[in-house]
Amino acid sequence: MFYDQLISLCNRDGVKPTPLIRELGFSAGNIKRWENGATVNSDILIAVAEHFKVSIDYLLTGQEKSSSASNLNADEQEMLDIYKKLSEINKAKVKERATVLAELENPVAKESVAVEEPEEQDTIFIEFSTLRVSAGAGEPLIDDSYPDFIEVKKGELTENTNFAVKINGKSMMPHFKDGDVVLVR
Repeated sequence: MFYDQLISLCNRDGVKPTPLIRELGFSAGNIKRWENGATVNSDILIAVAEHFKVSIDYLLTGQEKSSSASNLNADEQEMLDIYKKLSEINKAKVKERATVLAELENPVAKESVAVEEPEEQDTIFIEFSTLRVSAGAGEPLIDDSYPDFIEVKKGELTENTNFAVKINGKSMMPHFKDGDVVLVR
């Protein structure tokens, strides 16, 4: 089974098994023994699993053994497979976006976006994007949904404001903190 998984993963990533095994620091002569059913050394299992970013269970059985993986539907498994192929920075982007989308699904989260009612003063309504602007891994603001609006005090800052967004992340601290609503001109 290990040999079949090794060949499958090599084909998936467009690499040759012999140079890969040598690159990992092991004898390429092992490949023929694995093809004939020989047992795989644990050091090799670990190195190959880390190289392909898969579990040892997957290398030995072709399936992940985690209980949560067995409960995934086809769409969830597809998303997990795609996620595993991403770089660390893109994984962070996916996590940030998923967090925002989950908050939007939760009615309590939508209520937390509301701005306190201003005292009886002149106010204006400003378009407010329901997507939070990433201030961490970096992500473009793309919002195809209809915008919300917030009511703010009319003043010099709001005079030429185009829209408002909520910050997500900490890279702009101390000027802007996670969760701050900012006006954009």
